[in-house]
This record gives sequence, structure tokens and C-alpha cells, in this order.
Amino acid sequence: MSWVIYTSFAWPAVIDLVIAIAMCYYLFRSKSGFSGTNSKIIMIIRMILISGFLTSACSLTALICYATMPNTLVFLGIEFLLTKLYINSFLAMLNARQTVQDKDSTGQTLSGTKILNIRTATSMQIATGHSGELASPYDLEEGKWQHPTHIQKGAIPLSPLSPYRNDSKYIGQGYGNQDPHIIHQGPLVLRSLVEEMSRLEMFNPYSKIGVGAYNSVFVCHNIPPSQMPQSALEALQQSGIVIASDTGEYLQIGEFFPQDATTNPSLVFAAISKPPYAHLTDEALHYATSRPGSLEAQTELACDYLLVQVGIQILNIIPGRVSVSVDPRLANDTDAIVAKGRKLISVFEEFGYPRERVLIKIPATYSGILAARTLETSPKPIHTNATLIFGVVQALACAQARITVISPFIGRVKDWWAARYAQLHNGETQPALPLSQHPGILLVRDIRSAFSEYGHTTTVMAAGFRVVDEVVEVGKYGQKGGPDILTLQPELLDGLRKRPGVAHSTDMPKNKTGSLPEPRYIDREGDARSDAQALFVEDLAREGIAVEKVPEGLAKFSVDAKNLEDLLRSKIRAALDSAPRS
Repeated sequence: MSWVIYTSFAWPAVIDLVIAIAMCYYLFRSKSGFSGTNSKIIMIIRMILISGFLTSACSLTALICYATMPNTLVFLGIEFLLTKLYINSFLAMLNARQTVQDKDSTGQTLSGTKILNIRTATSMQIATGHSGELASPYDLEEGKWQHPTHIQKGAIPLSPLSPYRNDSKYIGQGYGNQDPHIIHQGPLVLRSLVEEMSRLEMFNPYSKIGVGAYNSVFVCHNIPPSQMPQSALEALQQSGIVIASDTGEYLQIGEFFPQDATTNPSLVFAAISKPPYAHLTDEALHYATSRPGSLEAQTELACDYLLVQVGIQILNIIPGRVSVSVDPRLANDTDAIVAKGRKLISVFEEFGYPRERVLIKIPATYSGILAARTLETSPKPIHTNATLIFGVVQALACAQARITVISPFIGRVKDWWAARYAQLHNGETQPALPLSQHPGILLVRDIRSAFSEYGHTTTVMAAGFRVVDEVVEVGKYGQKGGPDILTLQPELLDGLRKRPGVAHSTDMPKNKTGSLPEPRYIDREGDARSDAQALFVEDLAREGIAVEKVPEGLAKFSVDAKNLEDLLRSKIRAALDSAPRS
């Protein structure tokens, strides 16, 4: 019978340990890009390990006591302690859960990086059956904060202002005051909210504020939506064009409700140079140094992590895809681009974000286009965004390579044509052109015309805008006569939001390609031809612009990529030097 007793003591010890390790493993896999959430997960992991080891140690001690002192009842007394340990660990977990909830719900101030859950230490009373005007943003009397009965679909999520996804509040444009609910809240909390929203310019002359169910906050209008003026941003969206944000400063984009987003090394370096985003550098440092490798290997890993984490923060805000760049210094190395693209996707997937929500941004050199084709046509496809597009030749080559998205640069195309005019006219400045003759806008329309003529389905994402007028003009004909996606800096998104919308033209531009056969820049699979690259180089030289602007763009991006790399290398070196030596 002794083996039964041995088994009864050993079995709980093994089971407790296995359960604790399994729970910690899955909790660790659940870590996100949010430092606050990660700290809570680490706290739970620590408690699980402590509880698991304590109960296992108790069972093992009872087993040892029985083995060494079988004629005493010491082992039985120790076994009785096991039940108390189980109960105490369960109660400790409940207490910790309550403590975390209390910490999340007792904030009394608001900041630009976090809008706290709008709860007060006092209970919230809800009264119904009242009708009347919604309170203005500056009417802070208790009991005047009302729930609008109609909220439009264009509600703007403020999740980027909160490091916790579950703390998201919504600010929308609604109307109506039929039987609204009145929420009695702490005036200090509401005053802080109003001040913060005013600072972020979330009000307009029609605005009213209301607090709704689940502590949601709304900015409301006492006029019907049909009478509200349409902005240029809304007009573009209604034309079928997808709006994407073009920034690494993800705290700025939520209020514009973009579908997609783009980043690059320059944008990421600019973001982490500012206090709200500096913590990402420390997280990248910890991620890289926790893995074995040389200084250069850890530096490369930290760079990848940083690019991915900015992308993750953005994916937590937008419903669509984010574009993340490979190192621009790899632009002419096909194999290196392929390896880097796969590495970036692996880091996204490590944190639980599927590859379908990521576009790997690759320079549209010939090597880059071939690398993108390899990624797109692999057994588990990785979708790509070919950037630095300056002509129809590059666009057609990308489409033939079955690249998902291309990004023509509007402003830089105009710069090149202006410089060429000055060269041909002894330094004379080019006269101002009407927007209908803007070279960058004409390029987008030429690409759309060529894709339509040859049956390509590659998405056109127009980028590199300088002023709002360019954006409005390129979207004049909607998606059918212009780009599929517009990627815009927050400043341009704000300008579009403040500008009145205009009706889109139905007079589509004429097809300029006619019935010319399509030049073949990328060999078809199984095609033995070897002149595709030669034809690409020849036609690229004939266009002229990409030969100059692609190297120029790569040089600019490479400077910031190197600055980012140097920053992380120096921090990793300092961390290694300060670490205790064994």
C-alpha cells in the first residue's frame, strides 16, 4: 500500500508544477505591445509561479517526510497545510484582481497619452425619463451630462490615447435629445475630460458633450446629420478611396479613423525621439538583450522589434493593414530583402498579429521587385508594398511581379519636374501649374490608366503629398480614376477634416496607353527570356526620373535607418557594459 501513498503525494506535486508552467507559458504568449498590459501579465505569472511552487513544495515535503519518518504523522500534518495553501492562493488572486481594477478606475486626471476610465470613487446614479438640451462642453453642473440617442457610424475611437485596449472611449458625432439618460458624475473628472478634449480640438461650434452607457463619452451635435456639412475627408472616403495614416506617432491617428497605415525608418526614428514614444526604445533594448547573440545581432534584432512594435501599436488602432519597411540599405540585395521580410513577419506573428494585416514595404529597385515577387508567391504568402515609385515603368514591373500595393510619391515627382524645368531654362523657376497638370497627380492617373488597360489588380496607394489641395485633386475622380488608397500625415488629415467636401467628377480622364502592347519587365514563370531586366533598365533610363529619385530617396531613408541603428547599438553596448560580470 505504500506505493499508493507515494503516488498520492507525488501526483499533486507534478500536476501543480505542470499547470503553473503551462499557464505561465500561455500568459507569456499573450503579451502585447503595451507596457501596462505586459506588467499586469508579468505580475500574474509571478503569482502563479509562487503558488505552483509552494503547493508542489508542500506535497514533496510530505512525500519526503513519509519516506524518512513513516511511523509518525508529520507527513499528514504537512498534507493538511496543502488545502490551506490552495485556498489562500485563490483568495490572493482575487484580491490582486480587485486591486488592479481599483487602480484602473480611480484616476482623476487625464493626459494626452491616456484617457482614464471615467469612474469616480463615489457610486454612479442613473436617472431616466428626462428630456432636454444636451449640456455644452463648458456646462459643468452635475446632472447635465446626457446620453445622445443617435450616434453616427463615424465615431472616432480614442484607443490610441489609452495604453489599454479595454479602456477605449468613443467620441462621435450624434444628435437627438429624446429621452436621454442623465449621468451624475464627479465634476472634477468631467472637467478634466473637457479640458483635454478642448486641447485636442475635438469640439466645433455645434458640439455638445454627453456621457453614455459604460462610461462612454460623446461629443454631440443638436442638428440632424443631413444638415451637417461634409468634410473633404468624408467626401474622399465616400468616393471609395481608403484613407491611411502616414506616421510613426500612433497617438495622433485615432481621431481620423484611418483604415490602413504606413511607416518607414524616418517616421519611426522621429517618433521615438519624442517622450510619448521613448519607452519603445527601452522595450526594444530589453527584447534584444534577453536573447543570445553578438552586439550586431542584438542591434539588428532591436531594430526589427522597434519597427514591429510601432506597427503593433498602430494595428491596435486601425482595422486594416500597416506597412513596415525593410532596411533601405538592402535595396539592391534580393536575398537580404527576402530574409528581412520573413524576419519582420515572424516577429509580428510572435506577438499574435497575423501576416495578413502586414505589408512589408520594399524599395522598387529591380532587386526589390524580385524580392517582393518571391515573398508574394511563397507557399505562405507575405504581402508587400513597393515604395519609391516614380514612373509607369516601375509600376508595371511591380504589377507583373504580383505585388499587392505600390506607392507613387506625388510631391517628389513634382520636385523632379521642377528641377528639370530649371535645368532646361537656365535656372528659371517653373511657373505655378494648375493642379490638373501636377506631374505627381498625372503619374497616378497614368498608372491607373495602364493598370486598367492591361488588367492589373495591384493596389495604388498615393503617398508623399505636400498640401491638402493635392489630395483633393488626386481624389477628384474617386477610386476608378485615381488611387485606391491615400496615405497621409496627420497634418493633412486634419486639413481635410476642416475643409468642406466637394462633389466628385464623373468625367473620367482618357486612357493614354491606347492599344499598345504591354512591355514585359518581369519574366513569367517558366519563361526562358533573359531580356526583361535589360528592357526595364532601358525604359527606366528613358523615363529618367526613377534613375535619380530612387537613389535619392534611399539615401534619405538610409540616414535615419543608420541613426536608429546607432542609437540602439549604443544603448545595448551601455547595457552590456553595466551588467554584472560572472
